[in-house]
Amino acid sequence: MFQKIKSFFKPQEVANDAEVETARVNLCKLFNEEPENPYLGANVALSSLAREYDYQRKQLVVMRNILLFLVVFFVSTTVYLAATQKVVPYVVEINQNGQVFDLNHSMKLAPSDIKDKLSITSISDFIRSAFSVSPDGDVDIYNNSKATSYTRGSASSFLQDYFSVNDPKDIAAKYIISVDINYVLPLSNDTIKVSWTKFTRDVKSDALLSK
Repeated sequence: MFQKIKSFFKPQEVANDAEVETARVNLCKLFNEEPENPYLGANVALSSLAREYDYQRKQLVVMRNILLFLVVFFVSTTVYLAATQKVVPYVVEINQNGQVFDLNHSMKLAPSDIKDKLSITSISDFIRSAFSVSPDGDVDIYNNSKATSYTRGSASSFLQDYFSVNDPKDIAAKYIISVDINYVLPLSNDTIKVSWTKFTRDVKSDALLSK
């Protein structure tokens, strides 16, 4: 393996390179002995030019191979970095007191697990939005809209009927209602059991009237 890498950056010598170099050296010796001989002088000059050309050719091959290696290296690195995950997502579960009680690497969770966790979160949010009543009318409008966004079909009709009977605007004139989720327990793929506590307070004194 090392020899292949070495030969890639350093072109192999041609089989007769040594013979050519020996012949050039011998020509130079003969020319030194007969400097007036034009034939020997011309041959020495041509052999020197050929040697210089061959050296430059080999240097160009080395530079070409180095540039090719760098291009392949940078392209491979770019593709690897592009395909490598930069952000590690986590699913964080928080209880009603805002405390983190579960932390999972989302890439290690099966899609069904993520779906279950999202369902639990959505149900909790729906119950708080549907049954909470604030003295701020804008908050109530927002909560009603958010609760409705979780429903479809007959569930939407049922929720609208509930709001028409239990109008948050009328309730907010006397009471403040808050909701704490006790637990959300999946019983099957289609059934989830939810327990919550509803606190009713006097809008003026904030005294707890029922629980």
